[in-house]
Amino acid sequence: MKNVKSIGIFWDARNELAVATKKRCESVLRKCGIRFGDAGKGGKYGIVIVVGGDGTMLKAAREFDAPLLGINCGKVGHIMEIDCSETGLLKDVIKGKYSLEKRQRISCRIDGKDAGYALNEALVAAKDPISLVSYRLEANGKPKWADSGDGVMVCTPTGSTGHALSAGGAEISKGAKVVQVVPLNSASLGRRPLVLEESAEIRICGIHSRKGSIVIMDGQNTGIVEKEVVIRKGRPVSLVVLKRLKTALGRGKVSAAGKAILACLAEGPLNQKEITGKSGLSERTVRRVLERLLKEGHISKKRGEQDRRKAVFTARAVL
Repeated sequence: MKNVKSIGIFWDARNELAVATKKRCESVLRKCGIRFGDAGKGGKYGIVIVVGGDGTMLKAAREFDAPLLGINCGKVGHIMEIDCSETGLLKDVIKGKYSLEKRQRISCRIDGKDAGYALNEALVAAKDPISLVSYRLEANGKPKWADSGDGVMVCTPTGSTGHALSAGGAEISKGAKVVQVVPLNSASLGRRPLVLEESAEIRICGIHSRKGSIVIMDGQNTGIVEKEVVIRKGRPVSLVVLKRLKTALGRGKVSAAGKAILACLAEGPLNQKEITGKSGLSERTVRRVLERLLKEGHISKKRGEQDRRKAVFTARAVL
């Protein structure tokens, strides 16, 4: 891919690890002489770096059309590309050493009004969580079923591994050109998920619940629905993919505090006091996490050259 000249950063300001990782991203970009800014304030960028968890990425996928690079600072990170300890890989992005992977989105209209895009799913449910919702399902103008239950969900292949999977849907290859309709706790024992071509127009109509019904898109955007929801194929979003060796960090074997400490050590050897200052963690937490990282072989420890009473820690590459 072509070299990147400008980069936007979008982060979860409520996540302390994401805030610290965002600052490290800025440091890397500044050293490389790349123009960067707060993507949330507008502007055009070649790539938007998304720092946070999957929820942050889903929000970014609704707001931006630029390619997205996910840096995981959350618990799961299914759709994030790199770990928060791997900010040095931004240099590869700047040099054009990446590819783009298109992910399908769905567009949603609620009672005739555009409600935007969803990367994972759109869910129709009762406003009152203990009430049932009744509805009719149509695909390309043809009736499919009439049902009642906890709701009905339309998901993309990307979203098939999330809420839809826990609701009984199938896990779908992310490159498949389909969408999946998943009924939630249907009153009909024979009701099963339905897979349709991605170009299908899905209409959920005749929606009724005792205290009203809602539409939830990617678990974030909620709207009231009175009559119908129409779901169609939307514009895809591009995710940045890097070619690299997977590390033990990327497989989730290190805690969030451990990742923060390793990210500090990625810049060079440090003693415990320096790590505490850079990471923003408490002395007790740093001491405990360092012991664990040593035991698991992620770091090494030796006496300092200037002050031999202070131990210096160094990060190791773990394949």
